[in-house]
Amino acid sequence: MHTIEMALNMLRIGHLIECEIVPSDKKAGAYNVVTIAQQGQGGDRYLVTDDAGRVIECSTSYAKSVATRIGFQDAQIKTTS
Repeated sequence: MHTIEMALNMLRIGHLIECEIVPSDKKAGAYNVVTIAQQGQGGDRYLVTDDAGRVIECSTSYAKSVATRIGFQDAQIKTTS
């Protein structure tokens, strides 16, 4: 897990390659933002949290705005249902 600011910095240095908006497994109808690291960096997946360390559970439109705020381009943002 990492905060929006940490994700922004990781994307800036080239550690992250894309982002997925996935259904929450804890809250029905909510979605999470998951960032994905480059394969050379382990291909790890990270849940994005708010500054208090809580996983962001939201609508798909808000999740997309979070991904955009991090710096991902539309082609890097995948949505799964």
